[in-house]
Amino acid sequence: MRPRIVAIAAAVVAVIGCGQPVPVQFKDRPGDAEVVDEAFAILGIEYETTNRTRGTIHIALVDDYSEEAATGIRVLDARCYKAIVAERLPQTLAHELGHALGLGHCDEACEPANLMYSPSFGVGLTDDQLDDLDRGRRRITGCR
Repeated sequence: MRPRIVAIAAAVVAVIGCGQPVPVQFKDRPGDAEVVDEAFAILGIEYETTNRTRGTIHIALVDDYSEEAATGIRVLDARCYKAIVAERLPQTLAHELGHALGLGHCDEACEPANLMYSPSFGVGLTDDQLDDLDRGRRRITGCR
């Protein structure tokens, strides 16, 4: 029996969304806010922008894939500070935010429609992944 895939953001919000928003920082270049909004909608998690450093995910969006700014490379992953470089695509950012919040790739254990299936990200998440996202959200928001 294959794991149940939850692909609708509203279902994710019902499981995760009642907690504190994830604090993030990003340069608000034209189009960045929309990419960040869509990425968090895919995850079903609310976010808030902040100026503080501790307990924050810092996001840098790049326009193209290159050796210097490889898609989805997390530059720093400490307990209370996460930094992500991701291509300016909502699914790519959602995938990398999944990593920042504790999700790994699931190539062998999930379907290609899953967000954490690499290299072709879907938008679905399993119930276990939703639980892991909630734990990751609580970890980062607890670092204030």
